[in-house]
Amino acid sequence: MKNRIEYMKYMNWTKKYRKIQESFEIDALCKLCEMTTKKVRQTIPNIVDWWEIKSNCSSNYANKLLER
Repeated sequence: MKNRIEYMKYMNWTKKYRKIQESFEIDALCKLCEMTTKKVRQTIPNIVDWWEIKSNCSSNYANKLLER
């Protein structure tokens, strides 16, 4: 990313190909990227409710990734 010209050459594939949604991990990373690049401010009224009750987390997620 330090060399803008080389970075743009590398990213040229996005003009010809499309990302497909293969798995939850890829989708989650794409969503994270989308959230960080948008200039939309989000607020969470109740962090406990959002984090503990409404979360969509898998138990032992790190271990599942390491098993691959």
